[in-house]
Amino acid sequence: MCPNRVLVKLRRPLDEQTLREFQTQVEGFLGKSVVVKPVGGLDVVSVSAPGIDVNSFTRDGRFLSFEESFGADYVEPDFRLKLLSLPNDEFFRNQWGLYNSGQKLGACGGAQPEGPASGAAGADIGVAGAWAKTTGSANTLVATLDTGVDYSHPDLRDNIWRAPIDFDVTVGGQPVHCAANSYGFNVVKRSCDPADTDSGGHGTHVAGVIGAASDDSTGTVGVSQKVHVLAVNAFEDGGACVSQLADAIDLLIQLKRTPGLGADIRVVNNSYGYRATTDGNCHAAETCESRTLRAAVDRAGEAGMLFVAAAGNEGLNTDCDPEYPASFDLPNIISVAATRNEDKLADFSSFGPASVHVAAPGQDICSPATNGRYSYVSGTSFAAPFVSGTAALVLSRCDLTTDRLKAAILENADVIDLLAGKVAGGRRLNAGRAVSACGP
Repeated sequence: MCPNRVLVKLRRPLDEQTLREFQTQVEGFLGKSVVVKPVGGLDVVSVSAPGIDVNSFTRDGRFLSFEESFGADYVEPDFRLKLLSLPNDEFFRNQWGLYNSGQKLGACGGAQPEGPASGAAGADIGVAGAWAKTTGSANTLVATLDTGVDYSHPDLRDNIWRAPIDFDVTVGGQPVHCAANSYGFNVVKRSCDPADTDSGGHGTHVAGVIGAASDDSTGTVGVSQKVHVLAVNAFEDGGACVSQLADAIDLLIQLKRTPGLGADIRVVNNSYGYRATTDGNCHAAETCESRTLRAAVDRAGEAGMLFVAAAGNEGLNTDCDPEYPASFDLPNIISVAATRNEDKLADFSSFGPASVHVAAPGQDICSPATNGRYSYVSGTSFAAPFVSGTAALVLSRCDLTTDRLKAAILENADVIDLLAGKVAGGRRLNAGRAVSACGP
């Protein structure tokens, strides 16, 4: 949990007067000063004060009278989500997830693979078939909610979105002005600079899987060779609060609606999550599902955004132990498990025959790192962007609605016997079939 903070869903629209009245009443029944901020355009506020949590906020008898007079649908923790990675064109031969002939994996920027050196021929996403029809389009925009991106990386700089004009947004109730040529946004610092702040380059790896440039005689190739990645940094110290992610999603919706900005975001990659275990911060026998995050993801769907999410690295069955946001039962979600180069589920990957939609390569993925480097990474964090990149390829060829885009990806996946009982329909991503099925 993000300490000393709770989220409260109000029954009336937020404005400055409502916020002032709300703060006055909360300080009255808590007997202490609090900081109140709007969250994610959802009529949700965060309430921060030393020692505050759901129990301390709601157990005071005066809360009941406050709830009746002011109106609160729910009070929940500000859950903390963690990045779903494991510690840890010259490299195309190592990109088994794109093309797997059973080749032996070599060094990726000096790093060696941790899993089997050689895999099973054909245990890849069949991207060659997709590239025969399209290598992507710079008009397709994929957003990443992550640790940012190294936008100066030689394999990424041509495929990172830049604002064509100045623009203004409101994040957590705070107005921010961004200049033309800004690369994205940092919701933690409320700045227009999405530079990757993770020492391991988590967000840069994710962006590289989606859209590293090709035919430049160096580095790696992304699933979508031509795409624009809009990076939003929502993380610090390897984690993010629900309130930060809700603000990040609201930011994407604002950007999408800004005339002249060219930010028609259709796909959002989400390589993070939290395990929904019941603890002292939730009511008895209730799953710790964040209603605030669910509402934010639902808003993204209403805005026409496919929400691709990593299934988790706990090795658990998410049918029984959900991992959010991947486990939200929403029509715009695709939950993604990770495979190794033998078409087996990676040992660390969570799974779920009812709750995980598809698997994709996620172990020993060779991709760009910060400061112009490359390395191997593993985790469902790096399986999800294979799906996001495939969605970008499909959209570059066929203008589909979100539900049809999701169907094109899932209905054209390969059925792998080794994934039966682990992933819905035993499905493993096939980019070639997804692209071929959406047009002539």
